[in-house]
Amino acid sequence: MKRFSYSIIILLLVSWSTDGYSQRRRGSKTPQFLYGYLGTTAAGAVIGAEYERFSKKSHGWGISFRHFPYAAGTLGGMQLGVFLRPHFRRGSWDLHITPGFGIFNHTLQTNNDFVSSTAGTLLGPMLNQGILYSYSKNFTVGFNHEHYYNWFGSPGGTIMSVGTVSMRFRI
Repeated sequence: MKRFSYSIIILLLVSWSTDGYSQRRRGSKTPQFLYGYLGTTAAGAVIGAEYERFSKKSHGWGISFRHFPYAAGTLGGMQLGVFLRPHFRRGSWDLHITPGFGIFNHTLQTNNDFVSSTAGTLLGPMLNQGILYSYSKNFTVGFNHEHYYNWFGSPGGTIMSVGTVSMRFRI
């Protein structure tokens, strides 16, 4: 099941990126952005990336990836998801509240070795709130607060909440 899920997500990534490339060659003016994320949890550094394509001037949609480190007593893993992002702009500032849905492939490590750890796949919504400041048309920096939830199985409810610094590049 994991291989199938990853295959579908990779297929979507490739099709979206090639679609964007072909539309740019045809002269489409639809903005596309690549985001980079860096944050911390009790286990260490969180890294992530997102691809966003604007549908209108006020909102976009895209795909997200995050990697959360493993440590004793903490939940770590990889998150893959899709989202819809409305943007509220005032001058150089851009506020966004981003609902989405994702798969979280996790490991819950109960001590310093992986012998007594549990692993699985969680499914549920995600919510990302953030504010960005635009330095130019092509580069933006900001802060985000991200929440990941699980609908089924254990652990339930909020499985991860993390603050990140973000950078957005126009591609």
